[in-house]
Amino acid sequence: MVRTPRLDRPLAASAAVFCVGLLVGAVLARTAASIPLPSVDGRSAWFFLARNATVAVVMYVGSLTFGAVTAVTLAYNGFVVGYAVAGSERVARSVLLVAPHGVFELPAFVLAGAAGLQLPAEVVRYLTGAQPTLLRRSAVVRSGRRFLLALGLLVVAAWVEAALTPAVAGAV
Repeated sequence: MVRTPRLDRPLAASAAVFCVGLLVGAVLARTAASIPLPSVDGRSAWFFLARNATVAVVMYVGSLTFGAVTAVTLAYNGFVVGYAVAGSERVARSVLLVAPHGVFELPAFVLAGAAGLQLPAEVVRYLTGAQPTLLRRSAVVRSGRRFLLALGLLVVAAWVEAALTPAVAGAV
């Protein structure tokens, strides 16, 4: 018997909200004046980790607002990335500066968002009669694991952003 994988709705919703923010930011940036990318020189990995981990925590704890804070934070962060990259004076250079740490940071934000949307999705399933319990243990564990994975990815992203991005900036 072949099992068809089920759509992971919290993960799909998180990715969709982030991407909508990204696209809106990119489109609006192309109609506005160009902006310089902020400098990362002299910033430590701890600086980047603290800033990004705070965002991830806000997205995770946003589940207490039935996911509203999570969704707004996801959209806003997608908007900022899209606006910063598409609105820069040299888009290709911006992509090169964001890409090395972005391959870890952006999925981490989507995972943290999915973790923050997981529990409200459980409540909706309960209220619609799709499941007999308010919160399934497996969903709570999945949410926690996603959040911890997001934090792990943010550690790697912070190190790459502090160590590699300034070198890339000097080369391009």
